[in-house]
Amino acid sequence: MFIASLIFFYTFPASLIFLHGIGLERLSMNARSTRVIISFILRDGAIMLIAASLSWLLEFSLLLPLDIVSITPVVALIIVYLCDLVLYRILLKRTESRLIRERLFSGGTVIFALYQAFTYIELIAIVLSALASMLVWSFILCAVKRRVEESNVSAQWKNAPLLLISMGLIALALYAWDIAWLTPALL
Repeated sequence: MFIASLIFFYTFPASLIFLHGIGLERLSMNARSTRVIISFILRDGAIMLIAASLSWLLEFSLLLPLDIVSITPVVALIIVYLCDLVLYRILLKRTESRLIRERLFSGGTVIFALYQAFTYIELIAIVLSALASMLVWSFILCAVKRRVEESNVSAQWKNAPLLLISMGLIALALYAWDIAWLTPALL
């Protein structure tokens, strides 16, 4: 039950995308078409799960005994890059390289999961919740983008501005229930 609540927590109320900003640029790229969402989730999900597992293993078997845990983010990013390179270039036989903004979601999620998880199961749950969050919000923003394209909005508003405003409204809707920001004004 704890794992299900952890996945729900990092998918909706504390979404890695909206609260922490990890993957916002990728979310805006996914909002263009529903065709790219599933392939992105499957490809980057495999990369993130493998990289998070290898990083977790390296952290506890090598970095912690040597007392150099502070280099965990660098090691994790190198592992994410190597997993991406192996999967994308060798297994999928692609010659073009992916943009750095396409890798930021994977690397940021792995580093976030390494620092937030206490157990390996929690690490996997955080990575899966980031993928679920990207999947859900990509479909929602893709629907918003389609509605904008069908409407009578001027051409200068059709591309990025309305999509960014929609992303802001989603973030506001997720955190509107939290009135902790009112506390200093009430004192």
